[in-house]
Amino acid sequence: MSILNKSVQAKSIEWSSIKTPIGKLFLAVSSEGICSATLEPSQDKFLAELKTQYPKITFKKMKSSEAKNYATLISKFLNKKTSKQKIQFDVKGTQFQQKVWAYLRTIPCGQTRSYAQVAKGIKNPRAVRAVANAIASNHVALLIPCHRVTRSDNTIGGYRWGKQIKSKLLELEEVL
Repeated sequence: MSILNKSVQAKSIEWSSIKTPIGKLFLAVSSEGICSATLEPSQDKFLAELKTQYPKITFKKMKSSEAKNYATLISKFLNKKTSKQKIQFDVKGTQFQQKVWAYLRTIPCGQTRSYAQVAKGIKNPRAVRAVANAIASNHVALLIPCHRVTRSDNTIGGYRWGKQIKSKLLELEEVL
């Protein structure tokens, strides 16, 4: 089974919130895998975004035992104690976005790449801005590690949840 699927095929998605070292992570999971992992400011905002992304899908709160299993797996991932390959994803995206996200998963923990390096890595060196847009549209941003992409001068650059969170993630990975 492919790590990244073109679109969510499920009829329902379960969701939960999980405490992490960088704040509350809202998680959505289909029968195929994680389809969203986000640091939204509120449950309402998270659910509204999910309903916009998946208007024909039913949402339900995840059982606490299942949420605890995901929390453990994600905690181990964020603390570099598990292989990223153990996490199954089910994310929507164009073929280009899928290619960028797959490349992001090859960046080792504790290392960064520039947007230009990512573009070269996907064999499309002139697509730097498109790479940045694909990275910005990543709905599993903590687990498909867009925080490992920096500017060419190695400065932090932008991040969906702000530079402070990106810096904290890089500190956790001992990059900064």
